Amino acid sequence: MQNELKKKLDQFDLNDCNYLKEVGRHLLPQLQSVLSRFYERALKDPETTKFFASKDRVDAARSAQHKHWERLLSGDFGSEYVASVERIGRTHARINLPLDTYLSAYACAASHLTELLMEKLSGGLFRRKKRNSSKIVSALQRALLLDIERVVDITFTVWGEEQKKAFDALDSAIMELANGNLAHVIAGPDESDYPVRYDAVRVKFNAATSQLGEVIENLVISMSDLRSMIAEITQATDELSRRTVSQAASLEETAAALSQLTESVSSSSENTKATNEVGRKAQGEVTEGAALIGNTADAMHTIQSSSDSISQITVLIDDVAFQTNLLALNAGVEAARAGEAGKGFAVVASEVRSLAVRTSDAARDIKKLIEESGATVGQGVALIEKAKTTFADIVTRFEEVSDLTGNVAAASVEQSQGLSEINVAIAEMDKITQMNAGMVEKTILAMQTMENKSTELQDLVSNLRYAGSEHDADQSFERAARAGHAA
Repeated sequence: MQNELKKKLDQFDLNDCNYLKEVGRHLLPQLQSVLSRFYERALKDPETTKFFASKDRVDAARSAQHKHWERLLSGDFGSEYVASVERIGRTHARINLPLDTYLSAYACAASHLTELLMEKLSGGLFRRKKRNSSKIVSALQRALLLDIERVVDITFTVWGEEQKKAFDALDSAIMELANGNLAHVIAGPDESDYPVRYDAVRVKFNAATSQLGEVIENLVISMSDLRSMIAEITQATDELSRRTVSQAASLEETAAALSQLTESVSSSSENTKATNEVGRKAQGEVTEGAALIGNTADAMHTIQSSSDSISQITVLIDDVAFQTNLLALNAGVEAARAGEAGKGFAVVASEVRSLAVRTSDAARDIKKLIEESGATVGQGVALIEKAKTTFADIVTRFEEVSDLTGNVAAASVEQSQGLSEINVAIAEMDKITQMNAGMVEKTILAMQTMENKSTELQDLVSNLRYAGSEHDADQSFERAARAGHAA
């Protein structure tokens, strides 16, 4: 940069320096008015006012600028000028003065200086040195442009230096981060030469590394909890595997027992169906027997009625025999009165009376037999009625037995179907249990893989260092390791 400055300064030869001295002779007395106008205009701008907190600051800046222009217009670009322009450029960089604000203000001041110079040159001097006036004005403009360029260049140089310092600090911090050191913190402007301009970046970077450290710390805690949970899940999965195997064996035994029970119930159902058919046939036969008993009872009632009718006929016969006997007796009496003439008639009357007696005796015997037969028929009718009632009860009982047998048969069928469905369900459960056993085995393998991966992640995280948590991290990993061994 010094070589570049030397090249630019070498562009001002002795004549140019003399011209600048001529400019200084005209303008140095006018610098106070130029500066007054310069700062008056600057203080009207709110964006510029914030750089001058007090009147003392304004006076100090005016005095420094006055001295600087005195050196510039003296035509002497020696060490004092170089130091002065260095201070101005670095001050602008330090207070973060916007370049457009500086250039705009300097352009107004340069225009004012040029106008004043042109007014001075337009007098008698201008007529005498008309040929040099353009060179004098050119020297002023070149000097002002050089001054602006130097201030801007130094400002950019300072900004570059600050940027390099910030980037170097960030580079070192990133290297520390790459090496796993999350505890590294970029020192602030109050503690180091870190530039204030980039302090927001530093704060954000430190906050990011701090948050990353918190994330890692939470990750360590979560890893410890995760390994504990993996150990518990692994233990529970092993227990589940054993229980699943036991359950599968029990289901196989249950399925076999249910299969046998299903076969037994199916056989019982068939037997119940056969029994129901036999019961129905027996019921039909008993019903037919009851009908025959009913018919027999009807016949016995008919016989009893006929016996009653015959008994009435015998009574009539007995009455007729009695009347015939009376008539025969009367005939015998009349024959006796007739004497010898009624003797034959008396014989007939005697025979008739004898026949009437025998008829009466026979009627009484028949009546007695009919009465005995009627009594026997009455007993038979009573027995038949009792048998009819008994058969009716038997038919009712057979109907109830038939209904119960039918219900048992239907229940047996339903039970057989239900057992068949249960058997299918048990078979499905056995299949699912076998699948569960397979999935449990896969889960055990997955948990082992997860444990291995968590161990790898633990090894990776253990290489990281973060503020205030290294001891806690060691303890967390020790807890996780103990949990893993316990599993």
